[in-house]
This record gives sequence, structure tokens and C-alpha cells, in this order.
Amino acid sequence: MEVIVLKGDSKKGKTETLTIVYQAMLLFGYTQVPGHYKKLGNADSKDFRDILEKNGTKIGIATLGDYDEYSTDVPVGETVQDLIFYLQNNWCSKVICVCNNELQKAITFIQNFPQVHLITKTVAGSASSQRLRNSEDAERLYHLI
Repeated sequence: MEVIVLKGDSKKGKTETLTIVYQAMLLFGYTQVPGHYKKLGNADSKDFRDILEKNGTKIGIATLGDYDEYSTDVPVGETVQDLIFYLQNNWCSKVICVCNNELQKAITFIQNFPQVHLITKTVAGSASSQRLRNSEDAERLYHLI
């Protein structure tokens, strides 16, 4: 399984960028595999997990990348490692996910896969510029699919 990771600091547009990738995949012929979409994180969060398919190839996507170990406020199944395991166990040939720069356990776990692409999230100074950076990063990620 190939793992594509958008790595960066907290609140710098990783989820927004993967949401752009997800929407592009749907626009260009991928369809949802029923039963896998799940909202992740707190109620205000826009994080999710899903599996899309095109021509028999399954691609897993997870936008929550804030946890690499459990605590009282981390639900079971929402660490980076658990999300990747879930997608792997559901026969995804590629996984696209995010990971906070501070999560050394998760980064070490990810680097043990034979095919890994670690993409550093581009950050801009203003909100309008950040939208452009998110789109550029999304295009880079989409080309790896």
C-alpha cells in the first residue's frame, strides 16, 4: 500500500487541502464506497475518513492528523495509525492522510511503509494567499494518485 501524507503544523490548512483533493476525485470519476464515510474529531471539526473507488482501485482518505496516542479526549480509532490501519484493512491501494509535524510516533509509523510520499504543507502569510497555497498543494497531492 502506498501512503501519501500531507505533513504540517496545526491549523495551517491540511484538512482544507485534503478536502479539495477529495472533491476533485469525486469530480473526476471516483465514487464513494458505501459504509466508510465518517466524521472525525469534535462536532465543529470538518475532519472525515472515506474510501473512494475508480476502475476497481480504492483510495482511502483521512483528514484528521492530530493524534498519535490515546488520551481521555481521543476517541478509539482516531489516531493517525488507526486511520491508516482502517484504510489498509479495507483494501485501499493508496491512502492519503494528514499528520501534524509534532507527532513523532505517527511519522515513524508512516515511514515504515515501503511506498511513502511525505509532502510538507505550504503556508502563506494571509488568508487569501493561504487558499492559493492549499489549492497548489492539493494539485501536487492529486497528481500522486
